[in-house]
Amino acid sequence: MRVPIASGVLYESDFAKLNFQIESAFEKGTGSTPLEIKDKNVKAIIVPNLSYSLSSVMSSWAYKDLAESPTPLTFIILGSLSQKSDKVLLTLQDFSTPFGIIRIDRNSVNKLLSSNSLIDEASHNSESSIELQLPLLQYVNKKNLDSLRILPVLTSTLDETIIKSLALKLSKIENVIFIVSSNLLNYGPLYNFAPFRYNVKTELENLNNKILEAVLNVNFIDLLSITNKYDFNSISPILVLLEVLRLKNIRNGDILSHDLIQDGKNFVSAASIVYYEDKNK
Repeated sequence: MRVPIASGVLYESDFAKLNFQIESAFEKGTGSTPLEIKDKNVKAIIVPNLSYSLSSVMSSWAYKDLAESPTPLTFIILGSLSQKSDKVLLTLQDFSTPFGIIRIDRNSVNKLLSSNSLIDEASHNSESSIELQLPLLQYVNKKNLDSLRILPVLTSTLDETIIKSLALKLSKIENVIFIVSSNLLNYGPLYNFAPFRYNVKTELENLNNKILEAVLNVNFIDLLSITNKYDFNSISPILVLLEVLRLKNIRNGDILSHDLIQDGKNFVSAASIVYYEDKNK
């Protein structure tokens, strides 16, 4: 069992307080909790990898549309791996949160195993990016918690061959929705990424706009070019998603909420982005 490491730190650890924290985020963000009607057709969302105090209101926009879409058999959660690695890290452990236990889709895990995709429980135990999405996912799936299944994947690779190989395998898993837990840009000494010396805010905004354009237009090549130029790996899960979407012929996303958060010399660009499948397909 993978025990929570972020509860009480990045989100509330008490059941009632956590429920109120998430409920309040929906009320402040979308104006209401998700409706019972399933009239959306969400295939993937990108949401922030940040504490709930900074991100839950923003995330509520994507999770509301996700909740108002048909429930899939499995939610594939792509999370950021802190350390650079060309290995894709999987887990067979079920996850525990203050809301209860979420089971792993072990059959899908086995489909991904390869020389580059391996089980690494230690890394999953120490990374919080996937865990951060689980209480939100449980909150919007209150009525089917027992059948809720996830496929957690940690990645930081910028190797095009590895990314495309993983995306191809993921694209073949049926009846899923993708959740990417990743910021668009982490900038500053805190993140060991600060390439700009002059006109920092302007240069940062220009870079952020280029990233947003590539992400919203499902432009894998442009985003890979940007990440290779500046050598930051935190966006690896988004690269994987863009290639999956390309394979599924989903060509654009909708940005529901976005913010460039500044804390001294550090900046984080985060967004709530949703990709829909054409219902007429």
